[in-house]
Amino acid sequence: MTDKNTERKELEKKLKDSESRYRTLTDDVLDRAKVGLFILDRDFRVVWVNSAMERYFALRRENIIGKNKRQLIEEEISCIFEHPEIYKEKVFATYDDNTYVENFKCHVLPAEGRAERWLEHNSAPIETGIYAGGRIEQYYDITERKDLENKMEEHIARLERQKLEIEHKNVGFKEIVREIHEEKIATKNAITQNINVFVKPILEKLRMKGASHKYVNVLQGHLEDLVSSFGRRVTQVDLKLTPREIEICGMIRGNLDTKEIAILLNVAPQTVSKHRKDIRKKIGLSNQKTNLTSYLQNL
Repeated sequence: MTDKNTERKELEKKLKDSESRYRTLTDDVLDRAKVGLFILDRDFRVVWVNSAMERYFALRRENIIGKNKRQLIEEEISCIFEHPEIYKEKVFATYDDNTYVENFKCHVLPAEGRAERWLEHNSAPIETGIYAGGRIEQYYDITERKDLENKMEEHIARLERQKLEIEHKNVGFKEIVREIHEEKIATKNAITQNINVFVKPILEKLRMKGASHKYVNVLQGHLEDLVSSFGRRVTQVDLKLTPREIEICGMIRGNLDTKEIAILLNVAPQTVSKHRKDIRKKIGLSNQKTNLTSYLQNL
């Protein structure tokens, strides 16, 4: 008799230890987890639910344990989601064929006592133990991750818009450059036409009346320079040529020698020679054998 009592006490002690370990697992571990948990039996009735799940769905544990999960979804759960029919379709499919793992994202809408949040549903069949044939459903709060994804998508969309704006501006800029180029060509053609129509006939008459061919040629050269790059190049800021030196450059380009230039400018030939020397220095021809006239004619 004593042996039986001892055996019974040992069994009671083991049962209490087992219950204590179970309560520790459920109350101290699973119930404090941030992951929401539903445990369903083979009939898909709620066996256990943790506090995170109560908080996510705004449901009270004592009101749902023992209830059929399908019925709960129809009456109390599906309505909290942004897309209730999609939620029902996905979850009910796992009850109809409880053989696979399901994973999807769902958006919980805000309401009194319930915060807005994004959840990731992950569920799988229970294959062993007293709840074999049932299912475990886990809900992970991915609100922060979803917010970051949305911000990233907004940032990418903003960059795309900025890219399009820049491309449109580039197209506009290219159009402006093209119009400026066309305007320059049109202006050059107009000047050339005016010179041909109005100025060249006068030059020919000057030649016929005995005017110095050299001086006439210089004048013609200056007129032709209006539509050439010579004037722009010889007046570049970095060359630092004075107005008098620029004037002499034009005469040298017209094949006038030092004496002829001196007569036209009413200065001594030595002054012209000094200007020529300064011009060569400024354009980088000092100590070189390059002919100044040829150089200026090729600008």
